[in-house]
Amino acid sequence: MLIGINFSIAVAGILICAFGLALALITNPIKLETKVYLVAIFAVLLVYTVSDLFGQVGDFFQGRAWVVAGIIALFFESSLPTLAALILTALLLQECGRDWRRSGIFRVVFALWLAFVALLVQTQFTGNLYSIGDDNVYRRGPYYPVLLMPILLIMLIDLVVLWRGRYELSNKQRAAFVVYLAAPAVSMVWQMFYYGVLATVLGTSIGALGMLCFVVSDQMDRSRQGEIEIVKLRTDVMLSQIQPHFLFNTLDTIYGLVDEDSEVAKKAIASFSQYLRANLDSLKHSSPVPVKRELEHVRTYLDLERMSDASRVDYEIDDQATDFFVPALSVQTLAENAVKHGLGGLESGGKVIVRTYEQDGEYVVTVVDDGIGFDAKKLDGIVGIGIPNTRERVSAMCGGTLEVTSEPGCGTTATIRIPKSSSNGRVGVGG
Repeated sequence: MLIGINFSIAVAGILICAFGLALALITNPIKLETKVYLVAIFAVLLVYTVSDLFGQVGDFFQGRAWVVAGIIALFFESSLPTLAALILTALLLQECGRDWRRSGIFRVVFALWLAFVALLVQTQFTGNLYSIGDDNVYRRGPYYPVLLMPILLIMLIDLVVLWRGRYELSNKQRAAFVVYLAAPAVSMVWQMFYYGVLATVLGTSIGALGMLCFVVSDQMDRSRQGEIEIVKLRTDVMLSQIQPHFLFNTLDTIYGLVDEDSEVAKKAIASFSQYLRANLDSLKHSSPVPVKRELEHVRTYLDLERMSDASRVDYEIDDQATDFFVPALSVQTLAENAVKHGLGGLESGGKVIVRTYEQDGEYVVTVVDDGIGFDAKKLDGIVGIGIPNTRERVSAMCGGTLEVTSEPGCGTTATIRIPKSSSNGRVGVGG
């Protein structure tokens, strides 16, 4: 009966670990650096459970060859869970914001793992921890509890790391690590008192799967929160773009054109309608838009500004590269800032130049004005929420950067850089 129970436990462990490995590989919300550790843990545990099953099958056979095979299977069965624990420590340190490669804690855990492997190696010759007799039966040695010490110390260290880094982790992250540490610990205690039932195999497998479920749930929460933040940023930018003074000036211009030149007034109304529609439509775009579409919106805006006061606003759009994507309203935000904060301080007006081009590894958008300029250190206080939000959106949606340089009296240059590696500049959160 005991053999049947252990065989069933081994099969269940294999199925759980195989399912966990597949889930870790195919689940999208898990960030790549976390996915690598989870895949490694489940791959190690899958080999561990397979080794345990092989050991269970070997119990039915006699002969020196099966004894040797059983010894090898038992060595892997004993060593692999601690290897998974070593990977778990690296993952825990990473999630707590620490580099495990430079961590003294990880070096201690690694030393404990080496000590554990050394104990396993020496017991193959002494049998003082465990042995397999000529009858192919596993027996604990007199010093078997010594073998558990490195494992327990590693688990204790992980608990200390978890406690110290608890404020760096979300509730679900903390639950994930607690589950993975608690389930094997409980099963080890059970197995010590109920010798013969291989509860550790099942406890370790279930603990790992529980950890994965919490990690996936946490990553999904973060993904949803990221989408909400991007929607908020889009809304803030859209609202900041529809400035009352611009709306009133444009309406006043159209009003004056109605009597002077009705055809021009019609074109102005069409452009103004297109401008408003593009701003409102930006709320629908949770992914970046083609830069060509964004440049058309910039052109519409600049045409309306020229229509209000042709002598003050001149512009040029040089689209040398158009095969990439940018967040909606991102370039327009920079163009509006150039007109409002750059040229707005000049009595004679000035010029805005919008240029797109590509260079090694990236696409570049620049918005240059020859306006009054300003101290770049006081950027946020001068331009309000437009630039900071645009920078956040460029980073979140395209993996790019936004840099603004300026010098009083010499104008301002805003530069967006979109890496070509980010799926042709398209890294939106969906939609």
